[in-house]
Amino acid sequence: MSRLGIFCMYDSEGVVDNYILYLLNEIKKVVEHLTVVCNGELSDSGKNLLKNFTDDITVRSNTGFDMEAWKQGILNNEKNLSDYDEIVLFNDSFYGPFYPLEEIFSEMNEKYSDADFWGITIQGQSEDTFGACPYGYLPEHIQSYFLVVREKMFHSEHFIKYWKESEEAKNFYDAVTRHEVCFTKIFSDFGFKYAVYCDTRELEKNYDVHINHYLLSTEKLLKDYHCPILKKKVFQMSRPKYILDNCGDGPRKSLEFIKNHTSYDTNLIFQNQLRLQNIAVIKSSLGLDYIFPTQKNIYSNEINYDKVVVVAHLYYEDLFSKCIEYLCNTPKNIFLIVTVSDEQKKLLAEKLLKISGRKYEVRIVSARGRDLSALFVGCADLFEKFEYLCFVHDKKSIRSGKSMTVGDAFFRMLWENTLASENYVQNILSTFEDEPQLGLLVPPPPHHGEYQFFINDYWTSVCFERALKLADRLNIPKKFLNRKLSPLSIGSVFWCRTKALKKIIDAKITLEEFPAEPMPDDGTLSHAMERIFPFVAQSAGFYTGWLMTSDFAKDELENYICFASNLKMKFIQSLAAFVKMKVPQKYWKYLQPFKKMLYKMGLKI
Repeated sequence: MSRLGIFCMYDSEGVVDNYILYLLNEIKKVVEHLTVVCNGELSDSGKNLLKNFTDDITVRSNTGFDMEAWKQGILNNEKNLSDYDEIVLFNDSFYGPFYPLEEIFSEMNEKYSDADFWGITIQGQSEDTFGACPYGYLPEHIQSYFLVVREKMFHSEHFIKYWKESEEAKNFYDAVTRHEVCFTKIFSDFGFKYAVYCDTRELEKNYDVHINHYLLSTEKLLKDYHCPILKKKVFQMSRPKYILDNCGDGPRKSLEFIKNHTSYDTNLIFQNQLRLQNIAVIKSSLGLDYIFPTQKNIYSNEINYDKVVVVAHLYYEDLFSKCIEYLCNTPKNIFLIVTVSDEQKKLLAEKLLKISGRKYEVRIVSARGRDLSALFVGCADLFEKFEYLCFVHDKKSIRSGKSMTVGDAFFRMLWENTLASENYVQNILSTFEDEPQLGLLVPPPPHHGEYQFFINDYWTSVCFERALKLADRLNIPKKFLNRKLSPLSIGSVFWCRTKALKKIIDAKITLEEFPAEPMPDDGTLSHAMERIFPFVAQSAGFYTGWLMTSDFAKDELENYICFASNLKMKFIQSLAAFVKMKVPQKYWKYLQPFKKMLYKMGLKI
């Protein structure tokens, strides 16, 4: 068959990512001619990449979304449409294909030879929640990111008329409604038949609500329906929206399936997401929580320990013994470096390290800037010498009027989740070896004591502004930072691939730039730096995950359940207080269901 492919793409920076190059390379195997229509910007380098596939490239204003781009492509080829048997309309909103397109086209031609148009996924009739559809409901429709139109239909008067007479969409809902939602019904009402490759309608025949399977059943589509694509939106939809309909494991399981059961390079997905998304969104979407046992090495990788260094900055002499005990949980060939602020502490550290029989060095560094200057000024040379680096420091978190156990617990969670045992460290290093785009592993933020009041809010206004200035200094896109999304890294303790944080070294931050003592409580270079590590790694093309021992994860799960329960109780108490204050007692009889719910929870109004 002779096919015309019309590809629509949009990127706010005009970038053509590698996943698009892979897609176009595969589509060229099934189309004779490719037309590319770019909405908005297209960089010179992007245009040069696209020219490897076609010279038929149009750049237009970013108006009308996909519909207007496809319209442009169709009208540009209007005189030549008779040369083709099929038109393929597709866009850049998905990853793939994970299976050969030749097989998919062949199967659709064999099974649905009488269909006039077809697509990959379909959504059943559903409620029009935005009130944008002229039918008063959303009709059953093939989702328009990939549409194949056959000769009978696109040679009809209805087809060209549809595109020529369509008005430009003014907003997203207008565009989605008029093209994606209405296209299938409009042309089926004209008498044209349609088919779908992943036909999920049988799953829903006994249900009233017809869900969007390409978002909510992604693993099932890949495994059971041989679905060749995965929508980008799968990684962009927030977890609160996912858990309205499922347990939020779709993105992670889908990525694992693609990695383990197809030849598609999942690094293409990470490259695109890391360029576009806040790392906190990626981490939440994919559940990038690395939970390892401490008693067992679950990998069989051979690790070259000569390329690994562990750096510890020690200040409190009463903690030296405990900290060095943790340092000795690492495999014996790993080099240990301890930084201290004076000669007396150096002698104490050397005494304890000498007993351990480990390879070590103790460096005296300036007290200014504390742990972060010790690493990024006093140990800057290590980022060139080693491939993997672990950084830890002692901690007491002494605050007026606060229990010493709060700071002690923070110390333990940092060190335990970083250096729990030799097996644990081996599991960490093996994971870095297995996942080349993993750049940073950090313990989760604390949620105990007074820290629970900061949950999902570890940015203050002054700290966020200071982080933006630091991002400029490090040449990190400011779009990565979002005041509404809590930073993943708190406490400046981590395992890293040294390339992931190299930008900090290259910036040549001086000792004098760190705050002098007494250090202010917020808004300094140090406060911004401990939060910006994941964004530094992201800008270098690496992702960040949370690191936990299996024992800590058990406790933390219970803590989260407790925390959520406490929040729920406080909300109900506040609601009850509001009702008692604002609703006259004579109307309380209308609130019986509400009162019963409160009564079950031990509250009375």
